[in-house]
Amino acid sequence: MLKFVITGAVTCLVLFATAFFFMGASVTPTIQWYTNYSQALDTAKKANKPIILFFTGSDWCTWCNKLDSEVLETTEFSKAVGNKFVFVKLDFPKKSPQSNQIAEQNKNLLAKYQVKAFPTLLILNSANEQVIGTANYRPGGPQSFAEYLNKLVRDDSRIKNIAERR
Repeated sequence: MLKFVITGAVTCLVLFATAFFFMGASVTPTIQWYTNYSQALDTAKKANKPIILFFTGSDWCTWCNKLDSEVLETTEFSKAVGNKFVFVKLDFPKKSPQSNQIAEQNKNLLAKYQVKAFPTLLILNSANEQVIGTANYRPGGPQSFAEYLNKLVRDDSRIKNIAERR
């Protein structure tokens, strides 16, 4: 009787482990978006990664939503650069609620980096918060956009040592 109980338990464990493995394998990678700039900056400094600031108007900016759905939220983009940057979404909604703290933070960053259009992505060196490059909506899809962002980082001499470590 004990042999049947042990065999049954082992079979259940194997089935559970197999199901867990296949469930995990089907999970699509996604980018972790921060909304708190200070937290993102701390993370980027610890990981020695550049920061991408995405200035967007989620409930009114058509090109922002197009960039988001066609590029930034795709599996292809996430696989290409999801682990190379720390991502911060700075939203400027007109209808959706937003905390006063986040709204003030976003407004200050908009002014600090003199952003004039939406969507705008800024790549910052996490060590000194200097702008490495700027991007807006670009046709070509997620892989092309990821390659463009990587090129901006590679071409910037201020963080060449970070890019070379990748």
